[in-house]
Amino acid sequence: PRKGSDPNQLDITPNGELVPPQDFKGPFLYGTENYPQHIAVIEIALLICASYLDDLENSFGPGEGERCDRRARDALGQLGLEYRERTERTDRHEAVTRLYHKSTGQVITDENRKRFIADGLMYNAVSNLCQSVAQEIMAEKCQLKWITVCDGKSVDGKPREPIRALVGRQSGLNHSHDTFLCVTGKGKVRAGIWSRHHLLTTGLEPATALPLLHDARDRGMNCVLVDPNCRGDEFGMETFSKTINTFFDNRCSRDKIVPSYVDGDIYVLAHSAAGGQLVRYLLGREDSSLTSRIRSVVFTDSTHSIQWLKKHPSLSSLMQSSKTLYIKSADLVRDDWENAHHGHCVKTDQWWHHRFGTVKTLWAGTTEHSLSNWYGHPLIFKHFDETRKSNRELQGGMQQT
Repeated sequence: PRKGSDPNQLDITPNGELVPPQDFKGPFLYGTENYPQHIAVIEIALLICASYLDDLENSFGPGEGERCDRRARDALGQLGLEYRERTERTDRHEAVTRLYHKSTGQVITDENRKRFIADGLMYNAVSNLCQSVAQEIMAEKCQLKWITVCDGKSVDGKPREPIRALVGRQSGLNHSHDTFLCVTGKGKVRAGIWSRHHLLTTGLEPATALPLLHDARDRGMNCVLVDPNCRGDEFGMETFSKTINTFFDNRCSRDKIVPSYVDGDIYVLAHSAAGGQLVRYLLGREDSSLTSRIRSVVFTDSTHSIQWLKKHPSLSSLMQSSKTLYIKSADLVRDDWENAHHGHCVKTDQWWHHRFGTVKTLWAGTTEHSLSNWYGHPLIFKHFDETRKSNRELQGGMQQT
């Protein structure tokens, strides 16, 4: 790299050697012995990731679903990395799909990650590629397709990434007609992903919605994974609204995407900022198709406020009823985290009641915000199952009457 070609403004000595920036603390990437080699490996990785994105962009198209292929996994393999299942482990938290360095057989961890994936541009590019790999795996295992909601054209003339969602449509005798709607938080995470960091160093299952998708499919449910961050944080609410409206409230298009059965209920998992987006979307839409079909909501570390619903009593009631559950990770500073055991009730205070009302609140069993879905996983579908059972009993009683 030449001076001026990098944001760090790398210096070159008179004999042409590259001088590392003063803040570079290493280590050098695997297989390299000096800084020029280290930078060369990074540049190759960036080229591979950019080539994958260019190839992917050319395949975007509106309309019916597009199946995921192996392009992301192939690109990751060119970087010398791959995901491997650890089926020999019996503990749920160990029997996960982990990222490996192929030639050494080493699993990527917090301790060795910088030896294989450098901080900065390489970390950002590789972690984004790993998100695509995770989505390929989820789509393959759970029979999901990409549905393009809106193409990349915009009113202001600036090209934007298409708005898409991962969708799985069930059929057959086990089909319940219900839908599992799953929305991730804000940031750089994409559809079905909770954490880029944990996707690299902890495992695919802890960092994604894959375990929840298996649960939903076991119950014969349709699945919809929203991608609110595809156009960046500043367009998160707009992207969320456009996606939800297209799938659930647009009578002209929804039947072409997710079958809209009259008796099909919706079960929502909203993580972090998605909780706020969901509540804001529902404001003033009490008579919408989505609102009338929502039977249960699970918030994990949600950012919404019950104060937004002062003028919407029916919505406020839903968000504090037995149909709604809040799962909370423990804060190392504010909470008594050593006693925040998984599944135990949180002793909420006046501040909590003012913010979230009287919603049932349980500890996830972790201090990691981005792992609240992984640790809270057994609680999520237990709550959905209890709600579904109550709904069936209620419907059965009404039919008898």
